[in-house]
Amino acid sequence: MRTPALFLFAGVIGSLATLPGQTNGISPFTDLLIGAVPISRAQLSLAYLIGTVASAFSMPLVGRLYDKHGSKRMAVTAGFFLGLSVFGLSFADAVVRNAAGVLPAVSQAAAAVTVMSLGFFLVRFFGQGILNLTSRNMVLKWYDDRRGFANAVLAPSVAVGFSYAPRVFDRMISAFGWDGAWRIMGLVLVFGFVVFALFMYADPPAEHRSRKRAANGRFQVPGGINRLLERLLGKPELPRPAVDYTLKQAKRTPAFWIFNSIIFFSSMVGTGFTFHVVGIFSYAGVDRTAALAVFFPATIISVMLQFISSAVSDYLKLRVFAALQMVGILLMMAAVLMLAEGAPYYLLIAGLGLNTAMYGINGVIIWPRFFGLQHLGEISGVGFFWMVAGSAAGPYAYSLSESLAGSYTPAAAVFAAAAVLLLGVSWFAENPNNKQQNPLRH
Repeated sequence: MRTPALFLFAGVIGSLATLPGQTNGISPFTDLLIGAVPISRAQLSLAYLIGTVASAFSMPLVGRLYDKHGSKRMAVTAGFFLGLSVFGLSFADAVVRNAAGVLPAVSQAAAAVTVMSLGFFLVRFFGQGILNLTSRNMVLKWYDDRRGFANAVLAPSVAVGFSYAPRVFDRMISAFGWDGAWRIMGLVLVFGFVVFALFMYADPPAEHRSRKRAANGRFQVPGGINRLLERLLGKPELPRPAVDYTLKQAKRTPAFWIFNSIIFFSSMVGTGFTFHVVGIFSYAGVDRTAALAVFFPATIISVMLQFISSAVSDYLKLRVFAALQMVGILLMMAAVLMLAEGAPYYLLIAGLGLNTAMYGINGVIIWPRFFGLQHLGEISGVGFFWMVAGSAAGPYAYSLSESLAGSYTPAAAVFAAAAVLLLGVSWFAENPNNKQQNPLRH
């Protein structure tokens, strides 16, 4: 008999399988692509921006498809086409050369940007988009009454995998070349993960959902730790509303837009910082080695905070975690404004870890708790849109600051001011079901 723990395990594996379409999974190939494909760094960044933005606009549609077809079909489809897309990217250099030869009017640079934009769109769409959304939502459905516990396992496991993946991919590249590494990944996805998803992905049966619905409001404390948390923090919030929201109804609530703003902003700040980390540190006179070293301790902090925060998130209002995420960005930007070795360096690590940890709650748990499960794919798909859009806008925002002002200080100052504003606004992100009036009653 398959238990929710098996689906939690499947969700972790599925989330890690998205790595070929994630920034962490693509970054080890960047410099090698610049050498193999006739494309400059700026052109490759433009292709990544185009592919990411196009993927972002597809997320609401992905959510609706998920609601219609369920976790198994979506995971199998996404895994198959992600594998084909990654395998196809391994031939990018040959495709660009052939395209430029067949179409003389099209320069190699234009052909390269077009081909890489399409390739990035496909791996982002099927990896970061469909498979990521499907894996996380499947876990949230099975753990409707213990969502914080499930996220306390899912989020840190994925964070550790993401932080270690670039080393694994780099070793694959050293052994098989950049194109060989992508071909191996593609074959593993098509012939390995697809079979895994076929047997390991499923949504809860109707009787499971109705039983959880009937128990809503009578939270079953699963173990001594949760009993202790209940004594310390009080009764947990209901895991989901009594009646599911549609996307249109969710859009009428302030919380929907406040959390999407936080998701967009934190994704923009975090991704942009990661993309330009070496340049940001170089302006402060800190070398490349020290710049890249911030990520490992920040990941350790993030994993610990994710585990603790996810475990207590069932008992606290989610606006607390929204505020904490803005505090993390404030610490990051304060450190960037006075960046140097010593205290600012460690302040930056703490802020980066806090920002990363809180996204695991603010970008995941809110949707089923506030708006229910029936339209979870469509509603969370909008959240994924803002997350992906932020990751596309972030690198450009930092580079605009550097090109216009000659440093990253203006960007840091603007981001700090925006974080203060969102910190204040976050306190109004109340669960709409805690109010006497909500859109479901209109």
